[in-house]
Amino acid sequence: MRSSLLTHLPVFLEVPDRNIHWYLKDLGMQDEVLAITKEIEDPTHIPGNRLYKQGVRRLIFHHNRVLVKAFPLKFLRHRLKHKRYAWNEAHHLLQAKERHLPVPEVMGYGVAKRWGVVFWCAVLMEHVDPLTMGQCLSQSLDETLQWQYLLRALPLFKKIYHAGCNHLDLKPDSILLANDETGDVLIDFQYVVYLENPKPEILVMQAAHFAWEASVKHTWIAERLMSAWFEVLLDYLGLVRDPKLWQIFQKARCRKTTIEQRMSGTIE
Repeated sequence: MRSSLLTHLPVFLEVPDRNIHWYLKDLGMQDEVLAITKEIEDPTHIPGNRLYKQGVRRLIFHHNRVLVKAFPLKFLRHRLKHKRYAWNEAHHLLQAKERHLPVPEVMGYGVAKRWGVVFWCAVLMEHVDPLTMGQCLSQSLDETLQWQYLLRALPLFKKIYHAGCNHLDLKPDSILLANDETGDVLIDFQYVVYLENPKPEILVMQAAHFAWEASVKHTWIAERLMSAWFEVLLDYLGLVRDPKLWQIFQKARCRKTTIEQRMSGTIE
């Protein structure tokens, strides 16, 4: 794991007088990364039009051509397992690229240490600027338009299914919609498991989590529309409408399933 990521990011940069290390794709990023470092350390200077999310555990913003996803690690238990965060995201994105999934390019990875412990970590990605599917669904009350958006998810579900990618947090906000659907991009790869062979039950749990986000958590989409979409998804993937798969979907789409359930493809 270590060699694959650092092979992709061969340029090492140490921030002067700080125990902050960056691993970058190319040498020309150094000045930009120094500016990014300052903004991670003091987000109050990030303009609102560049700031996507700022919370206790996430800081997401863009700086010119780079999308920054930083993880402030406030608690010791998170600091001791820091590779679950930016490292995982970067590594999973590289694996996705190898499996020909449409994901942003990884451009850098960084960690800040104090007294030998990681206090924050960050992954730098190619900045692509379309809206998420979630944003589009939240702005549209027209079911015909909503249906068109949902249909754009089908090719992406097909790609991750055949790639053996179990994206454990696949939701409308994990899909960036380009002007042309051939340019749609998948994001949020922190929690991903790659399988040797596609499993229909895993695909159903991904679809159910997607449906829960769209129709229960956010109430953007009517439940009957999500049920119709799921039937189309099974047909699109060439999966028989097995009553077992339908039962899993019906049970899982009404609740927030756990990561363990999404990993196993089962729900009790």
